Amino acid sequence: MNSTVVLTIEHQLHAQLLKHALANCPDIELVGEATGLIESMMLIDAKKPDVWIHSWAECPQVSAALSQIYSRDPNLTVIRFNPDEPAGFIQMRVNSLPELLRLAAETRHLLKSA
Repeated sequence: MNSTVVLTIEHQLHAQLLKHALANCPDIELVGEATGLIESMMLIDAKKPDVWIHSWAECPQVSAALSQIYSRDPNLTVIRFNPDEPAGFIQMRVNSLPELLRLAAETRHLLKSA
């Protein structure tokens, strides 16, 4: 099963590196890129991706956008990409502990196969 991704990465070099990495993953399809928050929200609404990768730090505007996005698509996985942080950050809404455990197992499997 293929996963679809929307990218919103501020720095062009980082965006190019991520696009190159995604291009080498046959089960992942990049369905769009945006440059701003409003454009990202419109693209997410239009394309209904599985994953949104963005590079914005946590702030009230991003929190408000995420709240609206999750109200329309609670299954969207959001990844905040920041190469300056020592570890990645993934944000998603889960409805139960079994669902969280299933997602954790799937993530481990994906990371091992990458």
